[in-house]
Amino acid sequence: MRRLWTLSAKYDVPLSVHMDATPDSLEQMERVLVSDRRGTWIWAHTGWLPVANPSLLRPLLQAHPNLFCELSGRESIRRIYRGDPIDNDRVLKPEWKALLEDFPDRFVIGTDVDPPTMAAYAEEIGYWRGILAQLSPSTAAKLAHGNAERLLKLQAASR
Repeated sequence: MRRLWTLSAKYDVPLSVHMDATPDSLEQMERVLVSDRRGTWIWAHTGWLPVANPSLLRPLLQAHPNLFCELSGRESIRRIYRGDPIDNDRVLKPEWKALLEDFPDRFVIGTDVDPPTMAAYAEEIGYWRGILAQLSPSTAAKLAHGNAERLLKLQAASR
């Protein structure tokens, strides 16, 4: 992991990491994050486990400006995951809304669909459009595309 982290910092490319929010994993993640602040860590699924909730994430985001959270698998429409969804039946939970609005530059949405069908993808996109509509326009734009464009150094899409 440290070698990959060194490459992330050296080449200014994000590292997407799949890990649960277990105490040992969190401790190791924090050690890596502070070892080189130039690296960019994208936490896939934002830890899945129910403990990876806003009360856990807020201090991590405050302490580590190089930590970013990807939200696939945190949706109420995907019950196959073990995580605590960010919403209740497509209504964004207040604690998640506050976290997203307080750290709008640190989250990206994801579309990890299962089964990988066009119907599932369409449902996923519809879900995210509904969630984004519950956020301020600037936060919604950052989560929808702005943060991913910035992290991946992509040219902004014309609207």
